[in-house]
Amino acid sequence: MPDTAPSAPVRASVAALLLLLGYALCVAARAGLADVYAEPAKSYLQKKREADEVLSPAEWQAIYDSLIRALALAPGDPENLSELGRLHRILLEAEDLDAGEISRFGNAGASYYQAALAQRPTWPWDWGNLALVKYQQYQDTSAVYQDALVRAVEFGPREAPRPRAPAKRKPAKAR
Repeated sequence: MPDTAPSAPVRASVAALLLLLGYALCVAARAGLADVYAEPAKSYLQKKREADEVLSPAEWQAIYDSLIRALALAPGDPENLSELGRLHRILLEAEDLDAGEISRFGNAGASYYQAALAQRPTWPWDWGNLALVKYQQYQDTSAVYQDALVRAVEFGPREAPRPRAPAKRKPAKAR
């Protein structure tokens, strides 16, 4: 009976394929677990936005912790980075901030938006939010602010022009 064992190149190819599949499975599992942490936090934040309710410090911290856990599992996820920027922008909306807090919260928010933009550089909402953070930091003459505004407009959502109704004709006068 002839030897039917696979050759060394075939075994190496099978091993490489199994490693590749294992890696893909690991990445998918991490992304799924990241969503387990992030989605409830993002959903809760959206409900608070829609209800125009202010987050308590405990709510803010819980959302932040969930998004940071998700980011640890799926580094560079632009949606989570953007939501972290939004959380810091919320802190900037308080009326009793000193210059240090404005700088600290604004820099954190801007860095999250910039990290999100590194992943999706044509996302107009992150450009607009980055400009808003710089404005809230009183940095509306900075190059970052100006660039963010230009790019928000450049990549911004486009609406099709509304069709104009045909002009009404005046009835002809009887002669």
